Amino acid sequence: MKKRILTKYGPAVLSARKLFESEVYVLRASFTFPAGTVLPDDSTLKKAVLIPSGAILLPRWEDYGEMEAKRLHHIFKYGIYEAMRSLAHAFFGYGVRGKDGEIVELQNFANQLAKAIGILMEGKEAGQDELTKTQKELASIAAGLASVINEAKREAREKIALASTLEVSHPSGKKARNLPATAKRLEGATKRLEKRQKEIYSIAPRLAFFEQTLASELLRVWTYLDWLRKMLHGELNRLAGTWTPTERTIFRHRVCQALQKLTDIDAQPFLKTGRLIKRDLTIALRATGGDKTKVKSAVGRILFALRFKDAERALEANVLLPFTIQHDLGALKPNDIERTGRQIKNFMRRLEALDESGFVSPPKERALAHLRSALEELESSLPNLNRFKESLKRASHVL
Repeated sequence: MKKRILTKYGPAVLSARKLFESEVYVLRASFTFPAGTVLPDDSTLKKAVLIPSGAILLPRWEDYGEMEAKRLHHIFKYGIYEAMRSLAHAFFGYGVRGKDGEIVELQNFANQLAKAIGILMEGKEAGQDELTKTQKELASIAAGLASVINEAKREAREKIALASTLEVSHPSGKKARNLPATAKRLEGATKRLEKRQKEIYSIAPRLAFFEQTLASELLRVWTYLDWLRKMLHGELNRLAGTWTPTERTIFRHRVCQALQKLTDIDAQPFLKTGRLIKRDLTIALRATGGDKTKVKSAVGRILFALRFKDAERALEANVLLPFTIQHDLGALKPNDIERTGRQIKNFMRRLEALDESGFVSPPKERALAHLRSALEELESSLPNLNRFKESLKRASHVL
C-alpha cells in the first residue's frame, strides 16, 4: 500500500535515515498511523496503518515553488525496487522518457488550441462549418481532460469547456456568441497547459536525482553483499582443509567485520535477509572453537540466501520492470507477452534448482506459487495484466 505522509509526520518523527544527503529516506523503525489521521486529500484513515521499518520515503511537494508549499512523502513499504518502479512509471507517464506521455499530450492540446484561436480570430469569415468543427474539437479536448487532478489542467479544462459553446455571459445574465472573448478564454487555457508543462520539466530533474539516489543505495548494498559472498566462499575453501588456529582467528575477524557492516543494511527488501545473515554469522562465530560442521552449515545458508536475493534482482530487472513500463505505455504486443511468459518459465526452472536447506522461512514454494498464478493469468484467453503484475510483485517480495 502506498500512502502520503503529512508534513507533521516528517522523517525526524518517523525515525528515518537520509540517503546520501538527499530528501529520500529509509524508515529505521516501524510506525503506525492511527485511525483518524488526516491525509493530504483531507480524508481520514478509518483503520490504523502500520508502515514497516525499511520502507522508502520519496518526497513530493504540493504547490512546489510556492511560499506555502507542503512537503509530503510517498511511502513504499516494499522498499527500493518498488520505489524505483514507481519512478520509472512517472518518467514514462510524464513523457520525459519514451515517445509518448503527458508532455506530448499537453503539446498536442496546445497545438489544437492555437489552431482554434486562429479560426476564432477570423470571425465570421471562417464560416459556420469551420466554427462547428472547432466547437466539436474543443469539446473533445475538454473530455480528454475530464479526469485530471492537477490544478492547472483543471482550470484549462474549465476554460476549454466554456469556450466550446462560443458564448460568453453578459452582465444581464444572457449568453451570446462572442468569438474574440472565446479566443481570449482559449489563450488563458493555453497558458495553464504551458504552466503544467513547466511543472513537469521542473519535476523531472528531481525524480532523476531520487532515482540515482536509490540506485546508489542499491549499489552500496550489493557491493557489500558481493564482498560477503566472495569472503565466505574463500572461508569455505579453508574449512575444507584442516582449518588451523590462525585460519579460525582470521575467520572470526572477518565475521566480526561482516556483522558490523550488516548494521548499515536497513532498507527493504534486504532487511529480513540481513537479519537472517546476522543470525547465521553469529552461529558460525560461536562455533569456531568447536565442530566446524556448524560453521559450514551456517556459511552455506548465507550463500544460499544470497542466491535468492540474486533471483529477486533478476526478476525485477529482467521481467517486472520492463513489462511494467511497456504495459504503462500501452506498447505491449502479443510477441512481448509470449516472450515474458518464456522468461518466467526459464526463471522458474532456475529458481527450482536453488537450495533452501535449513532456512527459517523457505521462500521457494511461495515464490513459485505466485509465479504460477502469474503464468496462468498471462496464458488465459483474456489476461488481466494488472493481476499478472501483482502476482509478479508478490513473487519478488517473497524472494
